[in-house]
Amino acid sequence: MSIDNETSKTHAKMEAIAAFQRHENISSLAQRLGVTRATLYRWKKKSESEFSRPSVRRRQNTDMQSRLKILEVYFVLRKPSCQALSRFLREQFAIQKTPSQLRRLLIKWQVQEFEPSASVDSYLELKGFSRQP
Repeated sequence: MSIDNETSKTHAKMEAIAAFQRHENISSLAQRLGVTRATLYRWKKKSESEFSRPSVRRRQNTDMQSRLKILEVYFVLRKPSCQALSRFLREQFAIQKTPSQLRRLLIKWQVQEFEPSASVDSYLELKGFSRQP
């Protein structure tokens, strides 16, 4: 198919979709564009499925409270594996992050050591997690 033919086909499809929206007669539209009615219905179906496609999922920013909790737990547990960190955050704080998401976040945040708050220490002791010296 040549470029001109491809361009005219694209133009015909756009015209057909606009005609569908104006509720024009399918038979006269097919005759005017030089295509079959089946082709028009196929174009219509394809255009509808493209418009109904779910939008691209965007990454959500981690809120500050979750970020601080992730960092605190990361250091309290003495830098556990991302899988263990993910499981702990999900079970104890309902923070839903996969191990790969956590790995990317820790790299992005350029993690540095800090002292966890006393509330995290007491919570961990209460739940039976001991902090290693």
